[in-house]
Amino acid sequence: MADRSNGNTLMTSPGGHSIDVLCFCLGEFKELASVVANQRQRVKIVEMGEMIQMTSPDQVLMSGVLQSGAAELRYPRWYDRTGESKFKPGPSH
Repeated sequence: MADRSNGNTLMTSPGGHSIDVLCFCLGEFKELASVVANQRQRVKIVEMGEMIQMTSPDQVLMSGVLQSGAAELRYPRWYDRTGESKFKPGPSH
């Protein structure tokens, strides 16, 4: 998810799914504005203990108005301040 060239990034997978859930539960956006940024140049692969280059956005700030008129603000953080991913692999089946 750190390499934007593979097409599976924090914005497209967990970011897209979380927006989908929000819209399913609260309704679609009538107005939406967002900013994305890459705050970390390198991130740590926890399982391997090595640092890799980060080319995909790791921060997003979204604000908008839902169809219902409710205001919404989102600022998900997918990496902690050390650059370690908050996503941990689940148990393998």
